[in-house]
Amino acid sequence: MSRGQAQISGQRVDWHVTDPLDVRTIITPSGVTQSVENGPAQRMGAQGGEAFLSTGLLDLLSGDIAAMRRHYNITRRPGGPGGAWRLRLTPRAPALARQLSSIDIAGCERVNSVEVLQANGDRMQIALTPARR
Repeated sequence: MSRGQAQISGQRVDWHVTDPLDVRTIITPSGVTQSVENGPAQRMGAQGGEAFLSTGLLDLLSGDIAAMRRHYNITRRPGGPGGAWRLRLTPRAPALARQLSSIDIAGCERVNSVEVLQANGDRMQIALTPARR
């Protein structure tokens, strides 16, 4: 498990993992860069997950449903009590589907969790909690 924080500002996500390694990932519409242990920022390619990050996570976190629908089929799934909801996103484009199987999003009043299943079987689980002030 890793820990960190993300800051979202317009079309920019600064995702900073602090434990167990210091990894900063910057996501913008023009691409994804990542620096490890304060090293120089490196552009991530499709093998590093850029396809999901640049066409999925940024759209999701910025609330751009129209953009998500361009890249993904969106299916509403059974939620839970109290107005909880779940969505499953599956890639429309074969090129993206070769990297990514699905994205499951769950929430109630806001997005609480995102689970990414990559085509190679790797799974990324992201829990989103409100920032402490």
